[in-house]
Amino acid sequence: MNSHRRGLILVHVATLLFGFPGLFAEWLGGLFPVQIVSGRTLFASVSLIIGLSLFGRMTFPKDKNIWFRLVSTGIILAFHWLAFFKAIQMTNVAIGLLTFSTFPLFTGLLEPLFFREKISSRDILLALLVLVGVSIVGKDALNENFGIEGVLWGLAGAASFSVMAIINRGLNKEMTGLQIAAYQNLFAFLTLIPFNLGLEIPVNPNTWGLLILLGILFTGIAHGLFNESLAHIKASTASLIVSMEPLYGIVLALILLNQKPGVWTMVGGFLILMAGLVPTLSIRKEPD
Repeated sequence: MNSHRRGLILVHVATLLFGFPGLFAEWLGGLFPVQIVSGRTLFASVSLIIGLSLFGRMTFPKDKNIWFRLVSTGIILAFHWLAFFKAIQMTNVAIGLLTFSTFPLFTGLLEPLFFREKISSRDILLALLVLVGVSIVGKDALNENFGIEGVLWGLAGAASFSVMAIINRGLNKEMTGLQIAAYQNLFAFLTLIPFNLGLEIPVNPNTWGLLILLGILFTGIAHGLFNESLAHIKASTASLIVSMEPLYGIVLALILLNQKPGVWTMVGGFLILMAGLVPTLSIRKEPD
């Protein structure tokens, strides 16, 4: 299996796992977003650090620049997830996921500036297709008269995720995706500690069970797989594939939350799916 195909497989698995966290915003609706993200990053970082240490793969970077990037992306990651869960709690799973899926537009524009690369016309066209799909899918959700603030939080989450993905592309030349995920989740958790002061600690065992599952499987493992894929494919390509996350999330919400999508949601979801599949069907090797 060549490097490009390996990266595509990794990012597709990560995307499927990424489809679940939106449901946790509903299941953990009694918690503040900062509590959900804190629990998520705590259990993600602990599980990743323990797992990597057991296999002798946990490293301690010596380059100060690497530490700066890890801390910076950890802070960005904390903000991204806060914005993501806040958007869902202020609106619903569909709007939260759909506004987040606009991040390929940010990535396609920002990545060439970071790496001094030529903007790919294919990536621009596919990102625009994603935008059209999101607009169509959002037709049903926005008809429920939610305020604009939740949508803006979703867009802020999308922009921050694209910046983190671009920085991670450079970090992948120094560390593995799982190592990056371990440090980023740790620094995200540490960033949020002051914001938890004064908040009531949940005592429900079911709540803690959901946080552990969210942190280990749907954060630690999923985040690690996504980061690992960036060692094999461009961030813009990975972003386009992850744009399929709303489709997965909507299907999961239908099955597990009985939230039925409308006709326009299915039409827009089809466009998003097509945009995500194009990079997968391309067999050309992309530059690292």
